[in-house]
Amino acid sequence: MLNVLEYLKENVDDEVKIVKWNAKEYLSLHLASIYEYHYVTVLGIHFLMMRPKETVVLSKIQIHMDQIFEVTKMETVLLLKDASPYLAKEMLKKKIGFIS
Repeated sequence: MLNVLEYLKENVDDEVKIVKWNAKEYLSLHLASIYEYHYVTVLGIHFLMMRPKETVVLSKIQIHMDQIFEVTKMETVLLLKDASPYLAKEMLKKKIGFIS
Protein backbone atom coordinates (compact mmCIF):
# COMPACT_ATOMS: atom_id res chain seq x y z
CA MET A 1 0.00 0.00 0.00
CA LEU A 2 2.94 2.28 0.67
CA ASN A 3 4.02 2.04 -2.99
CA VAL A 4 0.56 3.15 -4.14
CA LEU A 5 0.59 6.07 -1.70
CA GLU A 6 4.06 7.16 -2.83
CA TYR A 7 3.12 6.87 -6.50
CA LEU A 8 -0.06 8.91 -6.06
CA LYS A 9 1.77 11.56 -4.03
CA GLU A 10 4.53 11.90 -6.64
CA ASN A 11 2.36 11.82 -9.75
CA VAL A 12 -1.17 12.92 -8.87
CA ASP A 13 -1.69 14.73 -5.56
CA ASP A 14 0.90 15.35 -2.86
CA GLU A 15 -1.92 15.50 -0.27
CA VAL A 16 -3.41 12.09 -1.08
CA LYS A 17 -4.75 10.18 1.92
CA ILE A 18 -5.21 6.42 2.20
CA VAL A 19 -6.83 4.96 5.32
CA LYS A 20 -7.74 1.36 6.04
CA TRP A 21 -11.54 0.99 5.83
CA ASN A 22 -13.43 -1.36 8.13
CA ALA A 23 -15.70 -3.13 5.63
CA LYS A 24 -17.25 -5.38 8.30
CA GLU A 25 -19.22 -2.38 9.59
CA TYR A 26 -20.95 -1.83 6.25
CA LEU A 27 -20.74 -4.90 4.00
CA SER A 28 -21.74 -8.54 4.16
CA LEU A 29 -19.24 -10.85 5.79
CA HIS A 30 -18.51 -12.43 2.41
CA LEU A 31 -17.67 -9.12 0.70
CA ALA A 32 -15.75 -7.87 3.71
CA SER A 33 -13.57 -10.97 3.81
CA ILE A 34 -12.49 -11.38 0.17
CA TYR A 35 -10.99 -7.91 -0.31
CA GLU A 36 -8.77 -5.57 1.66
CA TYR A 37 -10.33 -2.08 1.64
CA HIS A 38 -8.91 1.42 1.89
CA TYR A 39 -10.66 4.78 1.87
CA VAL A 40 -8.80 7.09 -0.52
CA THR A 41 -8.91 10.84 -1.04
CA VAL A 42 -7.20 12.20 -4.17
CA LEU A 43 -7.71 15.75 -5.45
CA GLY A 44 -10.71 16.06 -3.14
CA ILE A 45 -12.36 12.94 -4.59
CA HIS A 46 -13.22 10.09 -2.21
CA PHE A 47 -13.43 6.44 -3.23
CA LEU A 48 -12.81 2.92 -1.96
CA MET A 49 -9.82 0.97 -3.15
CA MET A 50 -10.21 -2.79 -2.90
CA ARG A 51 -7.49 -5.39 -3.24
CA PRO A 52 -8.48 -9.05 -3.66
CA LYS A 53 -7.17 -11.39 -0.97
CA GLU A 54 -7.72 -14.34 -3.29
CA THR A 55 -8.34 -14.93 -6.99
CA VAL A 56 -11.67 -13.45 -8.06
CA VAL A 57 -13.28 -13.80 -11.48
CA LEU A 58 -13.71 -10.53 -13.37
CA SER A 59 -17.48 -10.99 -13.74
CA LYS A 60 -17.76 -11.34 -9.94
CA ILE A 61 -15.65 -8.23 -9.36
CA GLN A 62 -18.16 -6.10 -11.27
CA ILE A 63 -21.02 -7.58 -9.24
CA HIS A 64 -19.12 -6.93 -6.01
CA MET A 65 -18.40 -3.33 -7.02
CA ASP A 66 -22.09 -2.78 -7.77
CA GLN A 67 -23.07 -4.25 -4.40
CA ILE A 68 -20.55 -2.06 -2.59
CA PHE A 69 -21.83 1.04 -4.39
CA GLU A 70 -25.42 0.18 -3.41
CA VAL A 71 -24.47 0.17 0.27
CA THR A 72 -21.83 2.91 0.44
CA LYS A 73 -22.70 5.19 -2.51
CA MET A 74 -18.94 5.36 -3.14
CA GLU A 75 -17.13 4.45 -6.33
CA THR A 76 -14.60 1.64 -6.06
CA VAL A 77 -11.24 1.07 -7.69
CA LEU A 78 -9.62 -2.33 -7.91
CA LEU A 79 -5.98 -2.58 -6.83
CA LEU A 80 -4.07 -5.39 -8.54
CA LYS A 81 -0.44 -6.34 -8.10
CA ASP A 82 0.05 -7.34 -11.74
CA ALA A 83 -2.72 -7.05 -14.28
CA SER A 84 -2.01 -8.84 -17.55
CA PRO A 85 -2.55 -6.81 -20.74
CA TYR A 86 -5.61 -8.97 -21.47
CA LEU A 87 -7.11 -8.36 -18.02
CA ALA A 88 -6.41 -4.62 -18.22
CA LYS A 89 -8.12 -4.47 -21.63
CA GLU A 90 -11.16 -6.37 -20.33
CA MET A 91 -11.46 -4.10 -17.30
CA LEU A 92 -11.27 -1.03 -19.54
CA LYS A 93 -13.99 -2.48 -21.78
CA LYS A 94 -16.22 -3.09 -18.75
CA LYS A 95 -15.38 0.33 -17.31
CA ILE A 96 -13.90 -1.13 -14.12
CA GLY A 97 -11.58 1.33 -12.42
CA PHE A 98 -8.25 -0.21 -11.47
CA ILE A 99 -4.68 0.50 -10.38
CA SER A 100 -1.96 -1.95 -11.30
